[in-house]
Amino acid sequence: MKIIGKSVNVMDERGVIIASGDPERLGQRHPGALLALSENRIVEIDNDLARQWHYEALPGINLPITYLGKPLGVVGISGIPAEVRPYAELVKMTAELIIEQEALLEKAHWKRRHQEEFLLAVIRGQADFTYVQRQAAFLDLDLSGHFTAVIIQCLNPEEFLLIHRLVAYLEQPQFKQLVVITALNEITVLKQSDPARPLSDKNLQLLLPESVRPDAFRMAAGGMFCGDDALYLAYKTARGTLDYALAHYPGQSCYFFHHYRLPVLLEAFSGTWQAKELLKPLQKLTAHKHGQMLQKTLRQYFLCNGDLPQAAAKLFVHPNTLRYRLAQIEQITGLSLSLTDTRFVLFLSTILDNNLEKHTKE
Repeated sequence: MKIIGKSVNVMDERGVIIASGDPERLGQRHPGALLALSENRIVEIDNDLARQWHYEALPGINLPITYLGKPLGVVGISGIPAEVRPYAELVKMTAELIIEQEALLEKAHWKRRHQEEFLLAVIRGQADFTYVQRQAAFLDLDLSGHFTAVIIQCLNPEEFLLIHRLVAYLEQPQFKQLVVITALNEITVLKQSDPARPLSDKNLQLLLPESVRPDAFRMAAGGMFCGDDALYLAYKTARGTLDYALAHYPGQSCYFFHHYRLPVLLEAFSGTWQAKELLKPLQKLTAHKHGQMLQKTLRQYFLCNGDLPQAAAKLFVHPNTLRYRLAQIEQITGLSLSLTDTRFVLFLSTILDNNLEKHTKE
């Protein structure tokens, strides 16, 4: 109205005025709109016709608004028809573009919600192969190739706006990745990946826009998988990596499955009877009067891949002191660190003990 200098009315599919430059006309039935709707044509009202209708409609032009061939309402411009005619089609086009844009936004919103529900079912293991294939085709999703999942967790759970801004950024078409909100403060990105180029710290940082502080988030990248269960396994390994790393290395901001592969894979195994059997030698250390020190020594020895000088430096002890402690561990547990199978039993027990300790805290 500010542009054309004329009053504009909008009528619904019953010819009732639902918006007007003259608020007093709201709720009135417009005879020109009824005629435009019933005959699906432009209706021009001059002074003579307005007088015949007892001024229930003022002079002007009324144009039906259609979408996909269906009349939805009428837009009217008040004034002498010859004066307002140049604006009529522009106003009608504007109204129809607004409706079309709203329909497209609603369609995009519906598709995004449906896609998110589908992805949640897939990564949680709640979808069978047939359902995945059918829904992927329906949503026009390409699930072929290799996928890696990256979980992005906001450190401030109350930053809801930041999470939604980040989702909008990550869903830009040029990124070619799937995005799903997996918690109030958490987003999971499912990226198609090149097996020859695994994700690095730099790749993870590039997921965040420059306007966002990287230290406001923690990120965990899972393994790379292809096939029917690629998305599920990609997410499971990312979830396991994040859970394990937060329990044992909370100070870092980026975690990778290949850094914690064995403890993450053993996570589900930690509560079984087999795990309890493997933990028995370590329980003997726990019962010893110097058990805490010896367990710490054993873990550091394995963290240093059996390198005595390096492990001794980490423990701030002389290498001979470390050798003495290792001999004590062998004597108490009855397992030799020089034999591959018993050495592996001790190694697994230290990892399972870490997992067990985490579950105990929870």
